[in-house]
Amino acid sequence: MKLDIAALKDDRTWAAVTGMSQARFEKLAPLFRASYLELHGKTVAERQMSLDIPPSLPSEEDLLLFTLFSLKSGLTYDALAFVCGMDRANAKRNQALGLKVLQHTLERADCLPERRFATPEEFAAALQDEPKLLIDGVEQRTQRPHEQEAQADGYSGKKKCHTLKALIIANVARKILFLSLCWVGKTHDYRMFKEEFPPLKDWFKEHEVHVDLGFQGIETDYTSKAVSIPHKKPKKQELTPEQKAENRGRASQRVRVEHSIAGLKRYRILSDRLRMHDLNLYNDVLGVCAGLWNFCLTC
Repeated sequence: MKLDIAALKDDRTWAAVTGMSQARFEKLAPLFRASYLELHGKTVAERQMSLDIPPSLPSEEDLLLFTLFSLKSGLTYDALAFVCGMDRANAKRNQALGLKVLQHTLERADCLPERRFATPEEFAAALQDEPKLLIDGVEQRTQRPHEQEAQADGYSGKKKCHTLKALIIANVARKILFLSLCWVGKTHDYRMFKEEFPPLKDWFKEHEVHVDLGFQGIETDYTSKAVSIPHKKPKKQELTPEQKAENRGRASQRVRVEHSIAGLKRYRILSDRLRMHDLNLYNDVLGVCAGLWNFCLTC
């Protein structure tokens, strides 16, 4: 078995295999080819001329297709190797290579989200054209760790299973502007937020912030132009009709960040139960998938 670009006949198949249409793939491919040449100084064909065996991925387009398929399918290296006609070690090596080139490509195309801000000034400079910020957490189920301490750290009371999570900031156009590095599952969304953006600093003074009830306390801990947070139902009471109407209006704005999260989870490597144990690789995959979503929004 082997992946073959010629076998992808329509956009439904392209989306199922790569997570994007043929037109978007054809826009991404020359950028990917240029990044590969910039990083390695030679094309794939030139680097493989010294091999004694036929290459499994003879061109930059084949490497891009393989990398996108590995993200879209979420297969283990054994299954990925079987489907793509290579051995397990080669599948892992090719995915790492493809992710590195794709990360460089998306960075050059200004599609990668920010991963960390050192100061409010850096934050303000990067997001100066974004008056509204939609904030939420994204969570993915993982395999149950063997160690007792890791089990306690990774258990999410919200999901009732072991997870990894990250913080997302998107704009009203659904572009992912910021994506934190991953946190263990027991970490509350608001705790992640306060660690990434320490209170008592003017991170959001020029922005209108939209959050859900997981961020209670943001109005008192941070200065911003406005905070949109739903009304919480009082204990043993009901919300008034006016409060319910306000919650619906706020949800209609905040739903855009849910669309951004759904854009990440188009790639099954981020929606199925996570099998990888390398957190550095997982953070790279998170960033690349967010960059691909942003690329699809702008193409």
